Amino acid sequence: MIKITTETYTLPEISYVGGETQNYSFNLKTISNVAFNVTGGSVNFALISYSNKTGTPLLSKSATLAADGNGIVSIAKVTLLPTETKSLFGKYIYQLTIKDIENYIAIPAQGIMTVSNNINKTFIS
Repeated sequence: MIKITTETYTLPEISYVGGETQNYSFNLKTISNVAFNVTGGSVNFALISYSNKTGTPLLSKSATLAADGNGIVSIAKVTLLPTETKSLFGKYIYQLTIKDIENYIAIPAQGIMTVSNNINKTFIS
């Protein structure tokens, strides 16, 4: 079981300028703060506009899974590439969706992402 709270936006708040490479690492834990083993499962990272929470995600990508210091596959790594974020500007919600080996779905929470406008988008390929 993933750690669930009654607060929606409990993942870390993220701020950056659109077009920067962003590397994130999320330590997945159970409700009792033990590493959540996702061996054989998958994790997805999705981003949606804060003002249109019912729309389609603007970005959705699979995370790379890694083992923690104890060898338990409980770390989800996501890299947002400059071409994926250069046109973003404003406030967004990001979410991790975890699917374990038995196809059990868990959504631990959501987080706020604020992206500043890139004033030199044409420099980014």
